[in-house]
Amino acid sequence: MISFSADDFFQCIVAKDKLSFWVELNSLIDFCTIPPAFLTLYLGTTWLGLRFIRAVRLNWFGDDVAAVKLISSHKMLNLSRTLCQFVSFWLTAGGLYFLVDNMSAENINCNKSPCGLSFWESLYFLFITLSTIGYGDKHPSNRESQIIVIFIIMVGLAVFASFMPALVELSQKPASYLGEYDDSKSSHVIVCGYITTSTVTNFMRDFLHPENENQETTAVFLNPTPPPEELQNLMHRHFYRCQYFQGSPLGGGDLQRVKCDTAKACLVIANKHSHEPDAEDAANILRVISIKNFRAQVRVIIQILNYHNEEHLFNVPDWNKIHGDEVICINELKLGLLGKSCLCPGFSTMVANLIMMSSFQPGSYNVSHDIIFISLCESKI
Repeated sequence: MISFSADDFFQCIVAKDKLSFWVELNSLIDFCTIPPAFLTLYLGTTWLGLRFIRAVRLNWFGDDVAAVKLISSHKMLNLSRTLCQFVSFWLTAGGLYFLVDNMSAENINCNKSPCGLSFWESLYFLFITLSTIGYGDKHPSNRESQIIVIFIIMVGLAVFASFMPALVELSQKPASYLGEYDDSKSSHVIVCGYITTSTVTNFMRDFLHPENENQETTAVFLNPTPPPEELQNLMHRHFYRCQYFQGSPLGGGDLQRVKCDTAKACLVIANKHSHEPDAEDAANILRVISIKNFRAQVRVIIQILNYHNEEHLFNVPDWNKIHGDEVICINELKLGLLGKSCLCPGFSTMVANLIMMSSFQPGSYNVSHDIIFISLCESKI
């Protein structure tokens, strides 16, 4: 208890908002557990009190394991989180039942200790009850215990049932990414090229922005290799707006599986940190040629690294800017913004703010003038 008290004291010192700190769940748990512990130490008793509430903190132990990356498997992470939640509820409910059973009117004047079920017997009784086995060797001995068991069962059945799907998922075979996309539910865009966890995270950050909530477009990622564990976790969190398929845009069969002919657009992402930019651009241009050969009317947006490779795209059959085909040269964009910033300081910041997704709450700040005139040193945007 001394270590918990010291931890609570130092967290209070470093907290920015002291009032919010005192009403946080962890602080409330400390209020219910630390004073009774010192009280029982002073009185020389072994009264449990509300110390069982500290088991609630086990709910976040699974997230701590994921944060330090002790477990990388997606299935094992789900299993550890579910297991921690179940154990936390089990210990907390067992302590609550033990307290109510031994503090009931029938057992309050009992000479032996404990008068009702012991703590371990309470855990055993709740586990048998929640698992619907019910041997009948242990049962509530008074009305107060019966009432608290009713509430524990109502919550516990849902917690216990949520533990089963995690076990079933662990025993299932790995997910296959060789299926076929169903384009009957919503429109979709295809993303291929350099597909990694970082590129997908950056793409989904803007794709799932609150301003795009009304759009029912799905992002379909096409990559020759299966997704790593971190990317699987990301896909699992956003399964309603993105899907992953193993395949190559250079193959007509794979383009058919992801329904390239009905896609709103195809995005080809480049590796901005490639040590061979010309080879990276050549690979992406081949992907564009394959997509255009499969479906000439599909809109293609491609990233390239070197500006002199743009001319190869203009020679691609059916490449048509009128239909929305776009090429984004990263180096040309960076150097152009840098040059404009030299002539007009702040230009690159303004453009970056215009193209980045952001939101604000109305009334969060006040604008002193209804109309703001921006002078860009007589430059044209």
